[in-house]
Amino acid sequence: MLLKKSHLERALDRDELVPHFQPYFEMKTGRVVGFEALIRWQHPSGELILPDQFIPLAERSGLITPLTRNLLRHVMAAAVDLPDHLHYSVNVSPLQLRDDTLPQMFEAAASAAQFPLQRMTVEITESALIDNLDRAASIAADLKSLGLQLAVDDFGTGYSSLKHLQALPFDVIKVDQSFVRCMVERRESRKIVSAVLGLGQTLGLRTVAEGVETPDQERMLQWLGCDVGQGWLFGRPMPVNYLGVFLERIEITPPLMSGAGALSTSEEFRLDNSASRRLAHLQALYDAAPVGLCFLDREMRLTSVNKRLAQMMGTSAISFVGRDIDEAMPQIAAELKPSIQCALEGECIGDLEVPLARIGVSEQAGTALVSFQPAHDEANEVVGVSISFIDITERKRAQNALHESEDHYRHTVELNPQVNWTCDPEGRHLTANHRWEALTGLSPEQSSG
Repeated sequence: MLLKKSHLERALDRDELVPHFQPYFEMKTGRVVGFEALIRWQHPSGELILPDQFIPLAERSGLITPLTRNLLRHVMAAAVDLPDHLHYSVNVSPLQLRDDTLPQMFEAAASAAQFPLQRMTVEITESALIDNLDRAASIAADLKSLGLQLAVDDFGTGYSSLKHLQALPFDVIKVDQSFVRCMVERRESRKIVSAVLGLGQTLGLRTVAEGVETPDQERMLQWLGCDVGQGWLFGRPMPVNYLGVFLERIEITPPLMSGAGALSTSEEFRLDNSASRRLAHLQALYDAAPVGLCFLDREMRLTSVNKRLAQMMGTSAISFVGRDIDEAMPQIAAELKPSIQCALEGECIGDLEVPLARIGVSEQAGTALVSFQPAHDEANEVVGVSISFIDITERKRAQNALHESEDHYRHTVELNPQVNWTCDPEGRHLTANHRWEALTGLSPEQSSG
């Protein structure tokens, strides 16, 4: 269908441009927290025309401002009949980040509808910031002063720049659906999603993933600490008259996140803490551990060593980072590598004993028990191996002392000229010396039990 300016003007006059609402779900709880208002053209022919077919026309023809004003009127009117805790987001055109009257448009629409702007987020694509960042920052500051929140939309596509995140007072960062949709199958996409979420968490921004379509994607995003999900898995865009029924159904039967219900305690720990705080917690645990710990990547390079292992090795932890196992532990590398390879293939190994003197530079007597644990990423792929070194010297001494004591007792019994024998409380024969056989004609083994 060839669309013209006159068609769009008529559609505005006839109120054919209406919002459809796609729900946002909180990843941790499965609770609906709001909707994104996506404009649709309900054409008289019955066709539902998507925005990519008419937004460029509206921008070229100067109709983008009345179109946005109409959208705000519809969204704020719909919100009146919905629960107060719900939040709404709307997109603005890159052209509108050059229009000084944009904040007044939001203010006027909110005043007419008696709608609190604290419940609305303005989504801005990074392309809107390219031409005149200073002017966009000024308009964004005016929007923030009204109580609106700001989201950077489709982060990671085309124009991504940390300068934009620094220049504008964003509250939300949205991961583009092109990465989310293939993150389960493609390692590169997973790492991009993880990096964007980590950046948002570090900057204190709320993170939203678009295009969530499968439980595997959802579970992976939960694991990475994403705050909010949006996509067909949770709900497709719907007209305003469907919202009440949708919310009632969700209230009665809330979705089970990933088909598995509530998150475990360890998962809640991950979601409740920012990336930097989690890292600080884990580093403190790592360094305070009474056992030597290190991590090797798939190329058998050491990426981290804790303080205890550094002490056992007689050097600083940082001196080993980046070195391969042959260079870092030349005396035991050949002994460790078969177990490391097994761990890289997913097997846990926990029974290797090595002399302490071969681990460090000192001639310390004793023994270490070495264990190998494969480390998996969010897609359950092995990305490295965690190795622990436990000093079992005292335990080995106790075992040796016990064996020596048992041998001494046995020799004492066997060399005693008298007939010595022992039994348990039920009278069952346990041990006897050599004179027992001479007296009874039965060997100690025949008499046992």
